[in-house]
Amino acid sequence: MWRKIGSSRQLKKAKMEKEMEIPPANLDDKNGPAPNIFRTSDLYLSAYLRARGISLVGSEGPRDRVVFLFEDKGEIQKFVADYFNNGPVGVLDFKNYVRELKTLVHRGFPGAR
Repeated sequence: MWRKIGSSRQLKKAKMEKEMEIPPANLDDKNGPAPNIFRTSDLYLSAYLRARGISLVGSEGPRDRVVFLFEDKGEIQKFVADYFNNGPVGVLDFKNYVRELKTLVHRGFPGAR
């Protein structure tokens, strides 16, 4: 038996809340703690963040479930909210970052685990 899950707006809101639940983590290296890291497996959110100027610092996981790692300087949550509210971004920039991230998934990100 099927039941209605909700409107697409409710689904987007639930997805955004799920993304926001992921706490930033500190990755340790030889030079001390790394900056706060935001993780997401959403390719299009990742492309949006790249188009908004957020630095991609790496990726983790297998190719079928890549998690992108972004440097969080305290503005990520605002950009995530903007993304789910159809915030402005250059169309060509967005398209190019989608293409770039897909290439990284298929070829591997330098330093990926």
